[in-house]
Amino acid sequence: MKKLILFTFILFFALTDQQAQEVTDTGGFAFGIKGGPSLGTQKYSSGSREVLFAPHVIGFIESLPVDGKFALFAQAGLHVRGSAFRNQRFTSANNGSFFNASREFKYRNIALSLGAKQIRPLDENNSFYYFIGLRGEYTVNTNLLTFEELLDPDNNTFSSLSFPVDDSVRKWNYGGILGGGIEFSISEFIGLIVELSINPDFSFQYRQPQITLSGGTSTALTVQEQFIKNNTLELSVGLRFQRIVEYID
Repeated sequence: MKKLILFTFILFFALTDQQAQEVTDTGGFAFGIKGGPSLGTQKYSSGSREVLFAPHVIGFIESLPVDGKFALFAQAGLHVRGSAFRNQRFTSANNGSFFNASREFKYRNIALSLGAKQIRPLDENNSFYYFIGLRGEYTVNTNLLTFEELLDPDNNTFSSLSFPVDDSVRKWNYGGILGGGIEFSISEFIGLIVELSINPDFSFQYRQPQITLSGGTSTALTVQEQFIKNNTLELSVGLRFQRIVEYID
């Protein structure tokens, strides 16, 4: 995996340098940092959840646009994927009483994205752009272990039906990234960006096999396989710095 990432970055910088020299006698790249709020949703194979509100932060690097229109980019960031439920009613496994609960399910992921962006001028100093790419992610940790306190020692039906468990989280995932934004020129080499992106997963963040729960009764309860996919809407604001290198024969 490390060799693949290293090869990808080497190829990215080679293409960046080649693009710049094809158009002009100058080369270089742009880089920056961006971040903001995220709206996370998860598609469950059974049931549904509400939106999770969480932050994200991303560092990025990109080629100088060919003819001022087309660029390649790479970015890496920390994202919180997940979902939530709020004020939902549950039945206690102990005595059958009812109670309301609100919970957030958080998956803290490191993501690496590679893609291309198309740039169009708005006026002499500002521009808008849209982009598409592929994304790979690794789950650093989750907050799912905090729900163990809701487990009943004699009957784990409540937790198994209502909450995902940490043991069934898939660490490696992949998906796409699609979005657009506006860049406002602050100076010749600095720009302010405002960007909106959608990040659907193609793989399952969570996969729990079928389980059977006896619960101390004569009739066993079968819980079907549970699959969860992430999808996150992200609003980012950041700074873009441009570095230009002149080639001298």
